[in-house]
Amino acid sequence: MLQLISRQDDLVIASLEGEVDLFTSDEVRAAGERLLDDGCRLLILDTSPLTYIDSSGITALLALWQRLEDEHGALIMAIPDEHLRRRMGILGLDGVITVTATLHDALTRARAIGAGAVPRPRTSQTEAETA
Repeated sequence: MLQLISRQDDLVIASLEGEVDLFTSDEVRAAGERLLDDGCRLLILDTSPLTYIDSSGITALLALWQRLEDEHGALIMAIPDEHLRRRMGILGLDGVITVTATLHDALTRARAIGAGAVPRPRTSQTEAETA
């Protein structure tokens, strides 16, 4: 599920928890859509409590990314699990979604995007690859 951690203006930090699969991905997408409806333009997803994600979960994340992209926002994912970061790379998702290894790095990136210091991600590399 998607749980709100904090909100400051249009920057929202939420955690992606438990299993995001065929049975829960619609709830995750709906919760994300509500955040966007409430003005979120920079969405950080902390995946540290995530135990499993399947293709329907990835599809839900891509739908949120697409809406943020259309509204000139950004989705940043803090993915401490090296295997999940690698899967994101294999799927090519790290080319559209900003992926960082830590929540701190995700917050730093989101603030830089919000301040215009860093262009909105379109074809970025993972933080782990650039470090």
